[in-house]
Amino acid sequence: MVAFTFWNIDNTDEPRDLAEPLVRLAIETQCDILATAETGDAHAGLESFLQAACDENFRHLTSLPCRVHIWTRLGRDRIRRVESEPSLYESFELLSASLGPALLVFAHLRSKPGRHPTREWADTLEFVAALRALEGRRNASGGTLVLGDLNLHPYDVAMRYPDALNSVASRQVVVASPRRTYRKTTHDRFYNPTWNLLGDANGPPGTHYWRNGREEVGWYVLDHVLLGAKLAPRLHLSSLRVVTTIGPDTLVAADGTMARQWPDHLPLTFELES
Repeated sequence: MVAFTFWNIDNTDEPRDLAEPLVRLAIETQCDILATAETGDAHAGLESFLQAACDENFRHLTSLPCRVHIWTRLGRDRIRRVESEPSLYESFELLSASLGPALLVFAHLRSKPGRHPTREWADTLEFVAALRALEGRRNASGGTLVLGDLNLHPYDVAMRYPDALNSVASRQVVVASPRRTYRKTTHDRFYNPTWNLLGDANGPPGTHYWRNGREEVGWYVLDHVLLGAKLAPRLHLSSLRVVTTIGPDTLVAADGTMARQWPDHLPLTFELES
């Protein structure tokens, strides 16, 4: 089992000292891989804090400049860095005797607020082209996982269309029909389990709280886990959750909005059978 935790900590414009909460988050989610976006200077010294409090094997896998920073306790025989496209993604191979090498892609795409739909579509296609080219170069027999703040709703056109991210809410559909043909071109599908995070039936109503005036719904799901057909069955769906407390601290205020002293995204955690 490999446990992942992702958090857009919004630490670039108004830096906070988030080293202690990040360490506590790693302890409480028991994550093997910790990923952060909009990290600012929070990466500085975090490796040593994680080693002291969690596991002496924790190490920082990424360097500046990059969109997403990664720390892991997995050994070098389990995970290795593949490629970096600093404006789009960081990528790694997760090695498994039973599964073969799986491709892990950590991304933070451009901000959604104020972005015209045409620009959003173009930005997504840029990422998808880079992702598919990366898959072609690596030939990862274990499948592909994409994790991060994609700045898209799960129902957005750029998330659903076959020539974009081609993701659906049904694991059964993706496993039974891994590829979709549209206008004589075949596209690999992704399973997007983060559809399950919409609404407040099993937790907060999303991962990101945003007041945006006329079209405001308050909570959004912009942070996603996308799994190719080979990895989709490996997700423990019950482990996928949005983190609302870290130690004694509550990240969501009593009125159902984000607590002001915290970032405007909530952490996301899940487990994948390896």
